[in-house]
Amino acid sequence: MEQVKKVYRLPLSPREAEVMVALWDGLGVKGAAARLGLSDKTAKNYTFALFRKLNVTTQIQMVRKALELGLLQVPERARPPRVEVPG
Repeated sequence: MEQVKKVYRLPLSPREAEVMVALWDGLGVKGAAARLGLSDKTAKNYTFALFRKLNVTTQIQMVRKALELGLLQVPERARPPRVEVPG
């Protein structure tokens, strides 16, 4: 998956941001823990901290909200082409 550029607009800790990117990459909590050298419990704690800060209850909602707020940005070349609808 493409590397995601991180922009911090909310008071996210650097580790919370790293966990968010790992979840964006589709790793899940255990995969994020393995990638970042954390215990599963610690990764889960960071995930729930992100849920609270973004006022969401699922990882999908978290990623969607992070994209809306500009906390995650999809690289240009990974975006689908724009289609203009006449009207």
